Parts: sequence; C-alpha cells; structure tokens
Amino acid sequence: MGVRNVCVKFYFLNLNDSGDRILVLIIRSALEKRHKGSTVRWNYVFQCLSYQGGVCVYAIIETGGKQYRVSEGDIVAVEKLPQAEGEPVVFDRVVHVSTDQGVKIGQPYVEGCSVQGIVMKHEKARKVMSIRYRPKKNVRRRRGHRQWYTLVRIEKINVGEGS
Repeated sequence: MGVRNVCVKFYFLNLNDSGDRILVLIIRSALEKRHKGSTVRWNYVFQCLSYQGGVCVYAIIETGGKQYRVSEGDIVAVEKLPQAEGEPVVFDRVVHVSTDQGVKIGQPYVEGCSVQGIVMKHEKARKVMSIRYRPKKNVRRRRGHRQWYTLVRIEKINVGEGS
C-alpha cells in the first residue's frame, strides 16, 4: 500500500472578534489497496491548531514513554490511563510550551506548567499480527495483539509563572 496522490489545503477560520482563529490543515491522500483489486480509497486527515492573536498556543507533553504535541481542544490518543471515562487528567510532564509570551523549553520539564484534559473513552487499537515461520520445519505461528489506548480531550494549557 503506497500513497499515490496527496493534496494539502490550508484554511483560516475566524472564531470571534478578538482575533482568535483556527488554522485547519486538510491532507487528502489516495491509498490504493492492492490486495483487493485496484480500488482507491480517500483518506482525510484534519488537524486543527489553536491560534490566539495570530500566535499558535501548544505544548509538548510526555506520557506513556511518548511525546505528544497538543493544543486546547485537541483529542489525543495516549497509552491507557488509570482514570475512568469522564474524569479529569493532569499531565505534569510538559517538555515544551509555546504561547504569545514566547517559548519555554524544560530541562527536562517546564516548571509550574501543566496540561488539563478529560478522559473521553478507552479503546483497543487495530489488531497487529505477528507471524513466525521457519521453512522445512513445520513451524508456523500466528498471534494477534490489540493494544489499549485512551482518548483524551485537552481542555487547558496552564503556563507557570516561573522561568
């Protein structure tokens, strides 16, 4: 499966009179499924970035051994969290924050900064198949695995006063 055609479009949407706006980046790619004939499927990816006064407000958080770039209103799929659905979650490990006051880079984390979110739901990812095969030895093993993940909606980025 390979990408055949990619189309990128940018849109600026004004939210209110104070100058807040959202940049919507639409990436359209045609993916060809070779194993089931020559049917073409269109894959749409929407990415919204939060803008305040023309400056993009975002943070890079660390959770589950991975780093995620988030802004207010984003829905992020992270490794499974212990909180139940509908409960708030606070990410204290903020590596990088960009606001209209400037950029703060942590060493290793930004002091006094946190990101608040709400757990939307827990789901399993698509099945990943593991196949082991040894020729001429009659060894054939197939094993599937579905990893749990949590969908979190980012509510607020709290920027600390220090550093």
